[in-house]
Amino acid sequence: MILFLLQLRQGFACLLIGIFCLPALGTWGLFSLQQQRIRKEIKQKIKAGVPLSQQTLLGFSKNELESGTLSWMNDHEFRYQGVAYDVLKKTSQQDSIYFSCIRDEDETRLFKTLDDQVSKILNQDESSKSQKENTFRFYRNLFFADFNPNAQCLLGQSQDRCTHFVEGLSSGLITPENPPPETFT
Repeated sequence: MILFLLQLRQGFACLLIGIFCLPALGTWGLFSLQQQRIRKEIKQKIKAGVPLSQQTLLGFSKNELESGTLSWMNDHEFRYQGVAYDVLKKTSQQDSIYFSCIRDEDETRLFKTLDDQVSKILNQDESSKSQKENTFRFYRNLFFADFNPNAQCLLGQSQDRCTHFVEGLSSGLITPENPPPETFT
């Protein structure tokens, strides 16, 4: 019976963890889908040809690039000062590198929204932080507390009776009812 209760508790804990992870996984999935859609649109735009009026020329010294001025998302996309760019062409001259780019407004908005959401979550007011700490403490105690059979007593039973019951189970002195109780039909 105790083994069943432990398995039930572990199953319930896994279910709760899954429920708590679902919003983060859903947000990540939705973000990834939107990002793929935007990248596909930009790729089609590049293949169709980007007019010079929509291109941006950015130049950086090699020292600037080594210092991490650009945040590269992959080999042909980067973020600079919060704006996403797709590289059309790269040219090197002496100690500078020039990128002919297209400014990706949709992806910039997508990352701005994500940054705003993350900063909103991390920079909550003091009452929210206190509530978050209390919630975290509750779940930590719920999921990571060592198993204490004395704490598993049914509501309304005294601690002495629970201790006696648990000791009886572990020593084998308590046996199941014979015949077993009838079930409700």
